[in-house]
Amino acid sequence: MKVFVEVVETSSFRSAAKRLTMSPAMASKHVAHLESTLHTRLLHRSSRSISLTESGTLAYERCREALEILNETEVLLGQRNGSPRGKLRITAPQWLSNPVFARKLIEYQQAYPHVQLELFLDNQKADLASGWFDLALRVTENPALSLIARPIATVDFLLIGAPAYFARAGRPSSVEELPLHRYVMPILSDWANAKAHKGNSVDINGSNVIRSNDTTLILQLARQGFGLAYLPRWIASEDLRSGSLEFAIPGYIPFSQSLYAMYVNRRYLAPKVRTFIDFMVESMNEPM
Repeated sequence: MKVFVEVVETSSFRSAAKRLTMSPAMASKHVAHLESTLHTRLLHRSSRSISLTESGTLAYERCREALEILNETEVLLGQRNGSPRGKLRITAPQWLSNPVFARKLIEYQQAYPHVQLELFLDNQKADLASGWFDLALRVTENPALSLIARPIATVDFLLIGAPAYFARAGRPSSVEELPLHRYVMPILSDWANAKAHKGNSVDINGSNVIRSNDTTLILQLARQGFGLAYLPRWIASEDLRSGSLEFAIPGYIPFSQSLYAMYVNRRYLAPKVRTFIDFMVESMNEPM
């Protein structure tokens, strides 16, 4: 049933097999076995597409319900047995690939060795309703009303540059001088314009801007001295300590936002999810 649901939701035997760490041939055998057991064809298959039959549509809904019941049973048993365990799939933005968050993951894994962490870093917001991910970590001002959202930490977003850039282009003495500089910016961002301390918008859009959806590339371009970069503090913290990157304007922080742990509302929250959220809330509020 789980393989069948994955095939339907990914529209691909290959993608479903990859998610479930099995071969496409084995995934096909599982679905064929389910069809044989139910004495009905569930999928229309072609070389280019997969679609549900009428029976398959009904079976898909029932399989989802059955898997949810099994998941709740597993959660209840896990709560009684006390030890969080199992695979914990988390979707998160790319910029969480940083030393600060990496250390926290290691600390959590040491505290809960029976939980198998799987993190998928992507700046696109994954659909939690599909049931594939257990948890999403997201920075936002407006958490989705359809999800349970718990704030984990406050993240400062900084405007920084390399000493080589400042030696060549000069250092801005005020927010008003920011439009005169070159920038490396994320493509997907709530930050369209730099915000001054007093709320005045500063237009930095123009030809002197490179945009990327990859935070690592933005960091590398900043290190190489292309221009000023907009990055979360956690990404830039070690470079700031070493001096390879510096604040564009000392003390200037464009804005801060909350990092949320978000999940679909369920009657029972799995111990692996609950312990991860609790651990991150507690540890992220310690001095780092």
